[in-house]
Order: sequence, then structure tokens, then C-alpha cells
Amino acid sequence: MNSNDTASNRYSSLSGNGSGKMPDTRVEVQHQAPQFTSRWHILSMVQTALAVNEPRFARRTALAWLTAYPGDLEVNLLYAKSLSLLPTAPHSRTISPLEQAISILEGLVREDPEFLEAHEALFQIRKKAGLGIEENNLGSLLALGGAVDNHSSLPAWGYLLKKARQSLADGKVEMAEYLVHQALLANTSAPLVSVIHLLIEQQRDLPAASISNLAELYHERWPECLQFTLVLANCLMDSGEPDRAVSLLHEAAARDVTGSVAKRIWGEKHPYQVMWPETLRTVWPVDLTIPAPIVAAFGWNRLPPARRNFVSGECSPLSQDALETVGIPLPLDFPWNDLAADGAVQRKSLPEIPQQVESQLEYEDTMPGRFAEDRTRRKDGGVSSEELLSVQAELEKIANRIKQPLLARADGRFPVYTILTTRQGLEKQFGKEGAASVHQAMKEVTSAAATRKGWDALIFYADEGYGECPNDDSGEGVLGMNYEKGRPLNLGIKPARWNDAWSIKLSLADLDESLGKRGQMIGALLIVGGPEVLPFHKLPNPVEDSDADVPSDNPYGTRDENYFIPEWPVGRLAAGTGNSPETLIGLLKASALEHRRAAKRKDTQKNWWSGMLQGLTPGFLKQRKGQGYTAAIWRQASLAVFKPVGEARRMLVSPPIQANLPVESVEISTNGNGKYHAPLTNIQTKKDVALKPSRLGYFNLHGLLDAAEWFGQADPEKPWPGSDYPVALRPQDIGSGKVASKRARGKRSVPLVIFSEACFGAHIFNRKLEESIPLKFLASGTQVFAGSTCTAYGSISTPLAAADLLAFSFWSYVKAGLPAGEALRRAKIELAREMHHRQGYLDGEDQKTLISFVLYGDPLAQPVGRSKDPKPVFRALKPPAQVKTVCERSEVVVNEQVPLDQPETVTYVKHIVSQYLPGMADAVMTITREHAACQGEGHTCPSCQMGAKSRPAKQPDRKVVMLSKQVKSSKTTHNHYARLTLDAQGKLVKLVVSR
Repeated sequence: MNSNDTASNRYSSLSGNGSGKMPDTRVEVQHQAPQFTSRWHILSMVQTALAVNEPRFARRTALAWLTAYPGDLEVNLLYAKSLSLLPTAPHSRTISPLEQAISILEGLVREDPEFLEAHEALFQIRKKAGLGIEENNLGSLLALGGAVDNHSSLPAWGYLLKKARQSLADGKVEMAEYLVHQALLANTSAPLVSVIHLLIEQQRDLPAASISNLAELYHERWPECLQFTLVLANCLMDSGEPDRAVSLLHEAAARDVTGSVAKRIWGEKHPYQVMWPETLRTVWPVDLTIPAPIVAAFGWNRLPPARRNFVSGECSPLSQDALETVGIPLPLDFPWNDLAADGAVQRKSLPEIPQQVESQLEYEDTMPGRFAEDRTRRKDGGVSSEELLSVQAELEKIANRIKQPLLARADGRFPVYTILTTRQGLEKQFGKEGAASVHQAMKEVTSAAATRKGWDALIFYADEGYGECPNDDSGEGVLGMNYEKGRPLNLGIKPARWNDAWSIKLSLADLDESLGKRGQMIGALLIVGGPEVLPFHKLPNPVEDSDADVPSDNPYGTRDENYFIPEWPVGRLAAGTGNSPETLIGLLKASALEHRRAAKRKDTQKNWWSGMLQGLTPGFLKQRKGQGYTAAIWRQASLAVFKPVGEARRMLVSPPIQANLPVESVEISTNGNGKYHAPLTNIQTKKDVALKPSRLGYFNLHGLLDAAEWFGQADPEKPWPGSDYPVALRPQDIGSGKVASKRARGKRSVPLVIFSEACFGAHIFNRKLEESIPLKFLASGTQVFAGSTCTAYGSISTPLAAADLLAFSFWSYVKAGLPAGEALRRAKIELAREMHHRQGYLDGEDQKTLISFVLYGDPLAQPVGRSKDPKPVFRALKPPAQVKTVCERSEVVVNEQVPLDQPETVTYVKHIVSQYLPGMADAVMTITREHAACQGEGHTCPSCQMGAKSRPAKQPDRKVVMLSKQVKSSKTTHNHYARLTLDAQGKLVKLVVSR
């Protein structure tokens, strides 16, 4: 390998800077062909490791399998058992292995309440930890026939449920129904009672609608329970709702990859068995060495009693005496014939396990090379998630229509909430003392985030290559890293240049790789500091407008160079260009408070009722509705986007609404129908615009690069006597800017979550707190702000496209209870999927929308569905597939020089403009052709950077007409762009305008 082929050089085409190279940071390993191992061998290995007291090897082996198949219930059980045997660091403030084991087992019995072995393990581990016995665990154990050690306080409903199951097995359905009803009266919080109730009702001669309604009711209450998911899917399939049915079956197949629950309900040969893979296998980790006690237990260190017959390929069986003496629970049909004469395992049964690579091998920082190598290794090793979850042709068509992500290949490693920042950046802006204060606030956040169920946390200084866990005591924390009290974690990562975005991205990818060796992964990323502390990426602009580049945080959310689709949610906390860290510290403390609140949501039954009661209070009813604010010209598209958030009457429209109108005038103008009822005379001056208290806030206004305000725009079809571009919102109209005291008192006048489509809505470069609307929102109590760092594009009506489609998907996921960062990540995936479906690739505005929208605030903030347990953040095992892109930035022709073969195009465009965009009739026109093979002549674009791998299968044949116009209004100049996409026949297929 060429030592000069460094990460910086390989990324020079992406970063625009080819000078300098990163020091070497990684071991260069000669990879052999991947060796596969089956699920049967993994189970044997882990069971044997537990039997000979090798819990660390058992943990790593189980984790290697779960990385490929996180929905394997039985391996998850063994993984939890291995964790329960690991030592716990004294005085540790992070989640101990024992607590992790309990968390996993609690998740297993929620997914499969009939999983007897999981109930038994949970009973024994809680007893070992001295945590007491839970009634639901004890009753379920009794009902399923498990050993309860003659416990003195056995719940009566457990006996009733046990008798009900016996009566059902004997065919006494009426008796079983009576007994389960008695159990329901005694306990309604244990899902097992409801599972048995549903299974019994299925045996009765009831209408299908009754079973479906009961399954729906139980599924809403226990969405994780596989029995309810499967029964409901079957009912929906029978009732003619195949779309949702297939979606539920996909979900069940992902969370139970062996189909054990489905087989228990419907038998081995059920009608949906094609949904589950016939063969499960994965690559044996090359760095996983089998300990000597396990080798001895299998007898692999002994000479065989018989010589192998190489003609017949047979071998005499080996004695099992050695295994029986240590009590290893291996099945009797162990494939002894797979052992060669020298005692080694043949490759068809278990892979050859090489010795661990010594640490003194050469390191080299070759990130892109590693990306390509990983992709090759994944391509050669194992079956793709689509193959694993493939179904009949008709069902696949339905699944494609519903556009549901496949979760069967989700990454099973434990997520780490990662704070990313730079020491030099913090000290340059706030000084050493200020940076130290910010560091203490970040430690509060990681300590609070680490209390979340199933999460760990880490502070990572990219310019130092060091991290810090919330555990300050000596010992080994959840991350599995040994360190001394008060000293940072040396992760073996070469420091990045603090002001070089791509260098920081490389360090972040190294961090994810380092965590992966310990069974961890980056689960969510919080960037602390504005661009003065940690820079945005300056990505090439795929659209022919005035933006020189596209500031973006997208690359910080990926392992490789495909920056369109983030792999984990990314958020950023910033406080402007001031030298005081007070505001940033306040934001961090508020984030820590929200993490602690989320960690306390453990009592699902209590939260279920308290959430319902809270939803009936008048104050909550007022705040749970969304607040919208749109320019009048985009009212139709805005109402379509606003639909998941609130009613049309909650949408403010500008004009007539302005930042300086009195409340009386504003209130009578909020019906969202576009009619101007506000008095236009005797306008009084008022500081605050009428933003009502709400959880969700949607803004679709004009934004400018050089203005702090957002503007409305009049609808040309509705005459307006005032300015066509009234000031709609100013920073001084928003709250007090005192984040800590505001939240501490529980008083809030701003939405918790905001999505803005305004051009430059998230622009914070060289802005003070008082000069930036997004920073002022954050400082006044808003937890999450999503917006564009540059020019944004959206529809003027349905169908939605670009920023409108992204906003609609974002609000849909937020309303479903997802954390805001995950909602934005999935919304970007949904946008890419939808546009690939419509046109086969991403055009310029699609690409720009994906990379320009960023999230300010904590990515795990969950303002909706707080009464429920926080929804998990899934991360795919493989990086996202390369999106297909086209370029339009060449062969530009202005309207004065339109070729003679295009006059009909110009005439048609002018006709469209007169109908839809009357204000753009005198705009400058340019016409380009979309093309896939871009050489980057005279420009830089994503298609040129990504090369052939991003080219769509079909050559594009569309024209893009760009209209541009400058409109001066009082002290500002508004740049307007309209993009019209015409198909090969010259018909309009897409129309978007700048915001």
C-alpha cells in the first residue's frame, strides 16, 4: 500500500483541499476470504463458553452474531446471561453489565411474553442482584410452568393463567376463557395475560372483526409484543388490508429472525414462512480467538481415536466423555465428522480462527480504501437484508408501495450517545476557563444520557483523539475501556485538525470503528459549538443558484463518503459568536435535564394512564396543537405539510400577519383560509408576534443571507395594499433568550420543536444570539430546530417536493413519537426513496434538500409521546446504498441566446409562468439538460464526486428551466428562483420555488 495514499489525499476531491496528509492511524491487515459460521455453531460456542466460565468470549461471540441478526431472541438470551457473569466496576456511575443483562431480558419478555427461558433468567439475575422479584415476572414464570423456588408470595393470577393454558391444551376452551377472564380481573399490566386471552379467543367461533379489534387494542398497548403483531397482521390480511399486514409481518420477521413465535402460533408450515430466511450465517470475526478451556471442552486439542477415511470422507465418531465431565450442554447430534484427523475444524462447520494481530503492525490512515474494502467484504460475505426478508412476488410489490424500511439487518451493537467537539475551537471562542466550564456541562449531559435504558455516553475531542466517559472512577465501564480516575480515554485515534471538517469526519469514523471492537457504536451524535468551534462541511452546490457551496452536517452522520443519507441522528448546539459560554452551558444543562427525564420513564403502566389523564387537561390541550406560520403565496402547500401537526386555523399567514401588528389584528386572521380580515388602518407597534404556546412549530417564510428577519410574501391573486414582503418574524419577537431560567420555571412561549423551510433559516455564520432566529429559539426554550443553511426549495401546491416533502415526513415521524434527530434522519431517507420512486434518481433540488437541512438541538429530544418509553434508534448494519444522482450544471443557456430548436420550450414555460408564477414573468431564464456522466468541467457537483457508482440505470432525458429574479423591498433584496422540470415530451413534471 502506498504510504502517500492517505485519507486526506483520497478525500481531496470531496473536501476541495488536497494538500497535506493525515498521519497513519490504523493497522493494515491482509484480509483473507471471509469464513462463515452457522447459527448452530454460534449457539454451541456460546453455551460451551458459559459452561466453562468464559463469559467474555461468550459475550463477544454472541455480539458478533447479533451484529448481523439483532432479532435473534435465543442468542439475545445467551448474550444477557454472559453479561450477568461479567464483573462490575466498583462505584461505577454507568450502566453495569448486570443492569444491561436485566434490560435485555426485560426487552425479550416484552417481545415474547411466552419466552419461559427469558423469564427464568430474569428471575435468577434479579435475585442474584438483590433487586427483588417483580410480580409480573413471578406470575408469568408460574403460568408458563417455570421453577419458582416455593416463593411465599405467588400471585393468584399466575395460577389462574397456568390452569387456563392447561385447559386450552386439553381442548376445554370455555373453561380456559373463564379462567383467563379471572386472571384479567386480577392483573392487566402483564402482557402474558392478554396474550393467552387473545389466543383463547381465537379458538372460539367469534367474528373475524372481534379478533381483529382485540388484537388491535392489545397491539396499541404493547406494540413490542410479537404475538399481537402477528395475529393482527393475519387479521388484516384476511380483511383486505395487505399493505399494513405486510408491514407488520416485515417488522415481526426483523425482530424474530428465526420465526419462533410465528411457528408457536401457526405451526412449522404456516402461510407466511417465506417471510423468514431458511439459512442464517455470518462471518466469523477474524480477531476472535477461542480460549483454551473451550478448545479443551470440544476436544480439539486431542488426537482423534480413528484415522479419517479420505476416500469416503467419513470419520469415526469421537467419544463425548470429556464433554460430559465438565457438563457442557451440547446436543447429541454434534457433527463430530466435521473434525479432521488433526483435530482442526473443517471450514464447512466452523471457520479457521487466526491468532490476533499484534499491535506493532503498521498503521495507515486510508479511510476511503477502508470504505471500499468493507463494502467488498460485506458484498462477498453473507446474504443481503433484502434476500433475508424476501417474500412472494405479489407481497414484494405491496411492500414496495408502503415504503417501510427493512430492519432485519439492523446493527445490534449497543448505542453510544457521542458528544463531538474540539478543544482548540472551544478555547478560541470562550478561553480556557470558558472551555473548562463547557466541558463540565458536557459531562453532565453524558452522565444523564448514560442513565437511559440501553445507552452509554462519551465526550470525544476530535482534535485530541481522546474521549471521556461519564464514569470517573477507576475500573472497566460499559464501554469496556480501562482507565484511571481523572484521566481521559486513549482511543488510539490520531488527532484531527480542529478546523478541517473532513479530517474531523475521519476521526469520527475511527471512533465508530474503535467502539465497534467493544460491541458499541455511535448511536446519536451531538456537536457542541457553532462553526467557530467545529466547522460545517462545505459541500458542492448541485443547483445553479447563487450559493457558492452548501454548509452541512450530513457527513458527520456517515461512516463512508456517501453523505446524502445519514446513518445516525446528528444535532448541534450553538450559541452564536459571543465570547461568553453562558448560553451554551444553559443549553447543555437543559439537554441533561431532558435525558434524566427520559431515563425515568420506566413504569409503562403508570405512564400509559398518566399520559391519558394529562391529555385531558386544558393546558395540555392548548400546547399539544401545532403552530404554523406561512407566506401567503405558499399557503396551499404549507397546509398540506401542516396536516400532521395541526388544524388549518392554527396557521398564521403573512400578509396580513406582520411582526409589528397588534394581537387583536393577528387573532382574527388565523383561520388559514387566506382571507384578509385584519384591519389595515391604525396599525400599532408591537414587539411580539402572536406565537401561541405549542409543542410543534412549522414556519414556511422567506429568509435572506444578509438579514436576521424572516419575511412573508403576498399572493398575487389576492390584492394586498401593504408591502409584498412584510417582516413576519424577528429575533426580538422570540422569548427572553434565558434558556435555563425559562425552562426551570416551566414557562415557555416558543415551540419545543421547529421546522423551518426558510432560505438560510439555519444560517448562523458570524451571527450573535440577538441576530439569529434559530439561536434565539434555542436560547428561549426550543429543544430542536431543523432548517436549511442556504437556499431551500419547495412546492407551491401538491404534490409535495423538496423541503415540503421533507417537512411532511419529519412531522409524521415526530408525531409517531420518534426522537427529533431520528425523525429528520428517516425523513431524509423517505425523501430519497420517494424521489427514486418518482424519477429514478435525485435531481438538483433533491440533493440540495438532503444536505442543506441540519438540526440544532439534542438529536434524542422527544417532545411528543413523552408518556411512553422512548422509541429506539435503529442503525443499519451496512452503510446506506449509494443514491443515484444527476447533474444539471453545464451547457447553461440564457434566454437571450436560446437555440433555435428550443423556442417551443420557451413558449411553454412562459405559459406555465403566467399561470403559476405571475411574479416571475420578467425573470432571467436558463435551460439545462440533466445528465448522469458528469466530468465536472467548470464546476463541482456531487455527481462528479461520486462518479460512476451514483449514475442511474437509465439515462435522464429531462430539461431543467431555471428562472431567477431579484426584487428589492425597502432595505432588502430578495433573490427568487423557480425551477421547472420538463420531460422528454416537454411537459411540466415538477415545479419548485425558492423559500
